[in-house]
Order: sequence, then C-alpha cells, then structure tokens
Amino acid sequence: TREDKSLPSGTHIPWVGGQIITLLNFWKPPTAAQHTIESVPPNAVVGKDAILFVTNLPENLLGYVWYTGDRVEPKLQILSYVIDSSEITPWPRYNGQEKIYPDGSLLFQNATQEDTGYYTLQVLKRTLPYEVGTGQLHVYPDHPPTTAHLNIELVPPNTVVGKDVILLVTDLPENLVGYVWYKGDRVQHIRNILGPGYNGREKTEPDGSLLFQNTTQEDTGYHTLQGLKRTLLYEVGTRQLHIHRQSFLSDRWVSVGVNSTSHKQD
Repeated sequence: TREDKSLPSGTHIPWVGGQIITLLNFWKPPTAAQHTIESVPPNAVVGKDAILFVTNLPENLLGYVWYTGDRVEPKLQILSYVIDSSEITPWPRYNGQEKIYPDGSLLFQNATQEDTGYYTLQVLKRTLPYEVGTGQLHVYPDHPPTTAHLNIELVPPNTVVGKDVILLVTDLPENLVGYVWYKGDRVQHIRNILGPGYNGREKTEPDGSLLFQNTTQEDTGYHTLQGLKRTLLYEVGTRQLHIHRQSFLSDRWVSVGVNSTSHKQD
C-alpha cells in the first residue's frame, strides 16, 4: 500500500513524487490561472477518449496535480506529475483510465458518464505562488446535444459578503415557457432553488436571471439554470458564483465555469 501523504487539513498542497512543498511563513494564495483548460472534444461520447487539454502554461514548472471537482483538496487527487523526473503518481481518485501528459493535459480513456464533471489542475511552480484552474468534461451516452445560445454572466463579476449579486441571463432562445434554477453544476430536482434549495434570499426575474440578496459565503458555488421550451427540448447553463470576504478580495482567485447545452426531455 502507498504511504498516506495527504497534508494536514487546510494546507491543500500535495506531495509530488515523494516531495512535499514546504511553505512555512512564505505561503501565498494561488494566483489567477494564466493557463487554459479545454475539453477536446467539447462534448464526449461514452466509450470514446476525451482530453482536458492544457495550454498557455507558465515557465519554471515543478509539476502538476489533477483533482476531481472544483477545488484543491488532497482526498480528491487523481494523478500528479513531476517534470524533472517524469514521475507519475496515482492518488485516491485515480480509476485506471486517466493518463497525464508532460504538458499537464489529462486523458480519459474509454470515457463513461461517471467521468462527467469538473476537474481542477494545480500547476506547481519553482517560485510561489502556484496556479489553479478548473475545466469541465461532459460525457453523453450517444450523440452529444447541440450547443445552445443561453449565456449567464455575474453582475458584478466580484462580490463581497453582504452585497447583492445577480446571475444575469442573456441570449435566450425563443419559445421558452419557464425557468428552473438549481444549486450545483447539474439539473437535480432535490436542489431546486425555489424548492428544497431555497434559503429565502434568492429572487428570480422575468428574464430568468437570479438575484442573490445580502450574500453570504455560503452562496459560493455553481448554479445551474434550466430553460424550459414549448418543444420537448430544454437548455441548460451553469455559472459559478464566488462570494469574497472584503479583506481577501484583492488576492482571491475567482473561478468562472460556463457551459450551455441543449437537451431533450425524457
């Protein structure tokens, strides 16, 4: 069995190839990611390969660590890669089908629908701080849905506790009969914001936009809009909201994930 090399809770800096990054008093928060993560193809199909392709990497790199989900957390690690030695280390969320490349890209071989979701790449540099970026993978059972035009924007882009923010919906398709908002990155009826997920501070607008009044840090996270059409199709858009504490607004990274797709009702 592999030695447990997870760091103490709250540190979130992994071991890479048997080496731990010692930060002591010199630790700084992660920088806003300069690199980009793109799903190739944009919509994958079960049984085919898909890759989260990484570009625009910084210089002086030490290595990479991939995580499932939208955050850096030791128990969510998939694979790490040390550039100097080309050493690859599997971690708890590795299922045997992922492959990491020297450029940091992550390959999903023979993808399944269980691979659908958000993935976070931690780029470890020889100079602090490190970079973090999030990408999204969609795996469909057959042919992927057509791309929709629905768009969701944050107004204002950065929000602090106690202020209002709106998830503004634009580029709406025609023939819509209603909207449903959900907490999280998918349509899940038990997380309906005007149902079980409602906390009394959200307000929906006639154009589908969602207003958060007197925000708290608990509002941080992904929110998904389902636009219902008169036909059997509906459209879905997802956006991440991050509520900052005032004192950390200048150095906290805001991750913005957008995905918009069209689906057919079951």
